[in-house]
Amino acid sequence: MGIIIIFWIVVPAAAAAAALSSSSSSQVQHGCCGQSCSTDLLVGCRRRALVFLGGAVAVSSEERVFAAGVNEAPEEIVTASGLRFQDFKVGNGNTPKPGQRVTIDYVMQSSGARYGAKIDSTRDRNEPFSWVLFEDATVIEGLQEAVATMRGGGVRRAFIPSNLGYVRGEQQRPIPPTFAEYQRWKNIYANPNRAYQPDLIMDIKLFKKL
Repeated sequence: MGIIIIFWIVVPAAAAAAALSSSSSSQVQHGCCGQSCSTDLLVGCRRRALVFLGGAVAVSSEERVFAAGVNEAPEEIVTASGLRFQDFKVGNGNTPKPGQRVTIDYVMQSSGARYGAKIDSTRDRNEPFSWVLFEDATVIEGLQEAVATMRGGGVRRAFIPSNLGYVRGEQQRPIPPTFAEYQRWKNIYANPNRAYQPDLIMDIKLFKKL
């Protein structure tokens, strides 16, 4: 039984790696659902619903809009606060100023035990997230800092450490509005029984119109 379980995990991962190194789309039979899927959907079927082509990570079809014109190997920037980010697409719009209303789409993930597992996505429910930059103290500090240096139309992945995240738990935003997503978020980032908060990963698209 142990050998079967290991085989089930390794074979799809190897198939995904082979698919990403190929320029063509083919059909692959894999273990997560027992179906035959095109290789560019393989990682999405494995619950890796990420928004970018970055390193060896593939985008799911539902988030493909974020992948248009992305830089596949962006430099990682580390700020004085400890925020890390990568610009997969530098926009050509304006950079927001403090006091301006900003609107973003985001995909929220955890860097914890379920690394890359999606917690929440504004695109899934077609509800962009909006706030007044640096004047709405309910929005987590790491997200404010990440957006403050973006240009409109840009796409950025931010790695937000716990001290820039949900330090006040449910008093801060963004919080998933739907029940299942909220429970996933609460278990990781507003759980008093949890020993630590893993870094929050947010894939962000800043709308051009500020």
